[in-house]
Amino acid sequence: MRRRTYQLLWRIVIIVTQLGYFVQANWWEISSPLVTPSNLYEVCPSVVNNYTQKRLNICSQPKGILKAMIVGAREAITECQSHFKTRRWNCTTIRGSGRYPKAIKIKSRERAFIQAITSAGLTSAVTRACARGEVADCGCDAKARLKPTKGWEWGGCSDDLVAGEKIGRALIDRKSSDKRDFDIIVDLHNNEAGRKALKRQVQLVCKCHGVSGSCTVKVCWRKLQALHRAAKTLMERYEGATKVKINKKRKWRVAGEGIRKPTKKDLLYVNDSPDYCEADESLELPGTRGRECNRTSVGIDGCLLLCCGRGYRTIVRMEEEKCNCRFEWCCKVKCEKCIVRRDIYICN
Repeated sequence: MRRRTYQLLWRIVIIVTQLGYFVQANWWEISSPLVTPSNLYEVCPSVVNNYTQKRLNICSQPKGILKAMIVGAREAITECQSHFKTRRWNCTTIRGSGRYPKAIKIKSRERAFIQAITSAGLTSAVTRACARGEVADCGCDAKARLKPTKGWEWGGCSDDLVAGEKIGRALIDRKSSDKRDFDIIVDLHNNEAGRKALKRQVQLVCKCHGVSGSCTVKVCWRKLQALHRAAKTLMERYEGATKVKINKKRKWRVAGEGIRKPTKKDLLYVNDSPDYCEADESLELPGTRGRECNRTSVGIDGCLLLCCGRGYRTIVRMEEEKCNCRFEWCCKVKCEKCIVRRDIYICN
């Protein structure tokens, strides 16, 4: 059984590989709102235009994989914007597209996070699509049922993360004839770090069956948790990301003395982050002018740090909200409408 499973996975990898490898910095652009399930093949080429024919192979993927790529990219952007919303760079994408600014071409710690979360997002989406039967040659994890259990039995559809990882790896991991290509080595490391963060989020889920709520039979399966759990882990890795540099043998090493060697779970970056304080057209960065800040916070979301020392102004807003709510028998809550003043602090 195990041999047949691995033969099947290997066939998946060969099929995907024949369709071409995609440079990760480009594939996530299919997350554009213009692309929908009903117009996948019509709109996709226009969204990823100006790329080489090899990259346009993105749009020739089987429908199940292409849909999973779109879902994975969109979920990754959502998680990135959620975790960076109070920072100087708030994971801005270019309006009307799924494209990140040119600043992300710099191999900064922000790029490392984006690589990792998009890799995790794709793997998660493909794994779930496999379980739903939307991707050919993969499905539920048959290996899980081979493991012995005590007090319960295998059932349902266990998410096959191994298949999702293999397909995701074949789709977006960059390849090079030069195994010492420094940029690609760092990219691949961060891609894998994203998948490893996701791997920690597979949990055993159980359901009881029996008369009158009894648990005569307990059925369990392995389920991949929501992407935000992996994103939280990767955000911690982002905070502790390791700066690396290339040595004479074209291999990376830690850039600095007394810093521990990073593990395969850690994120790597090469360049310091650009200045996100001021707008920079060449890097497509908006800066922090006009951003809302927290006057009482001493953290990165506080006006002192977010506004980069430029100060802030106060805008007064009068807003309507529910107030003086009370319960009335039976069974509703009745509220009055009150006008309240709210002070908004905006970076200069």
